[in-house]
Amino acid sequence: MKINSLKIKGVSKQFPNETSIDLTATSSGLIAIHGENGAGKTTIMESIFGSLFREFPSRPGAIYDFCTGKDAFIEMSFDLAGNAYRSLINIDADHKKQEAYLYNGEEPLVNGKVTDFDAYIEKHIGTSSLFLSTIFSAQTRKGNFLELPKSERKNLFARLLGLERLQELEEKAKDKLSAVETTINKLDGELAGLGEVKDVAALKEEIKNLQAKLSTIEPLIKVKEEELEDLVKDEALISTQAQRIKEMCDKVDKAKREKQDLENQLTHRVNEIKDLEKTLTDEPQIRQAIKDKEDLKPKQDENGKKIILLKEEIEKISANERARSDNRQKIARLNDDLVRIEEDTKILKEVPCQGKDDCITCKFLQRANGADEKKKEITDKIESLQTEQKELVESSEDVSAKKKELQEAEKERERMVDEMSELINTSAKLLTLENAKERLSEAKSEKDKLNTRIETLSQDLTSLSEAYDKEKGKATDISGILAKKRAVQQEIDELKKDIKQNETLIAYNEKEIEQAGKQKDRKAEVNKLMLAAKQDQAEWKLLAKGLGKDGIQALEIDSAGPEVSAIANDLLRECFGTRFSISFETTRLSGDGEKSIEVFDVLVRDNDETRKVENLSGGEKVILSEAISLAIAIFNTKKTGVKFETLFRDETAGALDPENAQKYILMLRKALVVGGFHQVIFIAQQPEVWQQADNKIYVHDGTIEMK
Repeated sequence: MKINSLKIKGVSKQFPNETSIDLTATSSGLIAIHGENGAGKTTIMESIFGSLFREFPSRPGAIYDFCTGKDAFIEMSFDLAGNAYRSLINIDADHKKQEAYLYNGEEPLVNGKVTDFDAYIEKHIGTSSLFLSTIFSAQTRKGNFLELPKSERKNLFARLLGLERLQELEEKAKDKLSAVETTINKLDGELAGLGEVKDVAALKEEIKNLQAKLSTIEPLIKVKEEELEDLVKDEALISTQAQRIKEMCDKVDKAKREKQDLENQLTHRVNEIKDLEKTLTDEPQIRQAIKDKEDLKPKQDENGKKIILLKEEIEKISANERARSDNRQKIARLNDDLVRIEEDTKILKEVPCQGKDDCITCKFLQRANGADEKKKEITDKIESLQTEQKELVESSEDVSAKKKELQEAEKERERMVDEMSELINTSAKLLTLENAKERLSEAKSEKDKLNTRIETLSQDLTSLSEAYDKEKGKATDISGILAKKRAVQQEIDELKKDIKQNETLIAYNEKEIEQAGKQKDRKAEVNKLMLAAKQDQAEWKLLAKGLGKDGIQALEIDSAGPEVSAIANDLLRECFGTRFSISFETTRLSGDGEKSIEVFDVLVRDNDETRKVENLSGGEKVILSEAISLAIAIFNTKKTGVKFETLFRDETAGALDPENAQKYILMLRKALVVGGFHQVIFIAQQPEVWQQADNKIYVHDGTIEMK
């Protein structure tokens, strides 16, 4: 992977505006980023890391925590495996959101979803932890090989060597082993469940004894069943007799109920006849009441005509009064008009012009001049209305007398309505009397018939009762037969129960014999399966161990250690000659010498003295740490399918004195050659370091200058 360009905006407070670096304008070799403290050198370098992994390795927290505004972004173009890529991280720091895009030329590979972006980067470039341990040396040394716990050092080598495939195979072997062990446990459980095989000979002997017992029970059942059959016949005869007695009893009861019903009907008819005869005693009075009201309907009609005539006369009187009231109002209005005309005529006599000559056009005087004609017209109308009013007065009558007469007539009408309602009710009573006469005759006839039927039924009831008493006296008690029948049936049931129990025991023993055979066969089969499963268990256990960390993986890592240390020693010789050399100790024996312990220590030989790297001085540790990191980067480039052409180092020479800083530059140049890298981009504060670079990037005041 080779970096071509970087463009950022709103990344930290140092770069609020859009800023870019074009690395294609620089030559291969060393590129130094320098500037004052706080100018943003680390921000520039870690933006490259952030464009791939959406985080800043030396700054904990999300990437938007170190950006400003809604439109911050990091955009980087790079070459990978012969293809041109462009990554774009859009950052909304205000709302703490981000989107990630990845393009191959103009073709979008990821459209904003960060999870898709992260998955693509990890698949084609690797994890962020591997990137930090090989290609990118952060200011805080995060992910640096010597800063890793010893267990993580081994995991790093496993990733460098691509041992994930072996780990996957190990897990599959463990899964197979687990499945086989589950099968063994199941087979063990089945064997335990099968238990001891029962004694077949003893079971067969028990069946023989049960069959002999059955042969003695069956004849007893036959004898008892014949006895029961005789009892059933006796029961049938007695039941027939009892049924006959019951039928006779039912007939007696039916006759008694019928007689009682007829007597009830007779009582009802007698009472009905008494009521009808009492009703007919009122007939003369009803007929006389109807005769007394014969002239009510003509009087009612005459009263109705009178009421209509009175209402018409009252309406005429009311119309006369309304006409007189209207005339009085008209005469009053005309008299008012006459007064105004008199006033207009009086004004005409008082004005000097008297309405002549030039004043003839005055509308006021014109109205006064016409007053005489209007006065005569109004006077005539008043006289006509007064004449009409006089005639109306002469023809008027007293309406109150007529209204009083109308009220009396209406009261008379209401009284007649009440009398008519009473007459209708009385006429209905007369109709009821006619029906009562007819019903009285029918009721007397029904009474005679009921008396005859009751007398006949009484004679029949006497005969039935005598016959029932006679048959009942001959009845036999069935309770003794039933008790004996129950006792015999119980004996039969007990014998059959014994047969069933014996047959069940025989069937059970036969099934046990069959089961014992199957049990024996299954035990042999399970033992055979168990033997095969245990063979599989041993094979899968051996394979899982061979594929595990202590097997092939350990051998691969042990073989990689010398190769990485050889590269590191080659880099160290470029700086320090033969003074320093390193080696990896991946395992050592325990104190008792019984087992191997994983350690993954780095041993340093300084001239003739061997020390652990943790015991070196700060400057020595920096040089050796960088030698190992560069060696791992070179080893990674050779071993993985991804060829990294750019290395990144952030102030790795900061703790070195001027002499060792100079030697560090030689180490970087050696790494360029050995690893076949295109460029090494590093940050340095010391002028004696960054001035030796082939290309320089000066960062100041939010801008970047290429020199």
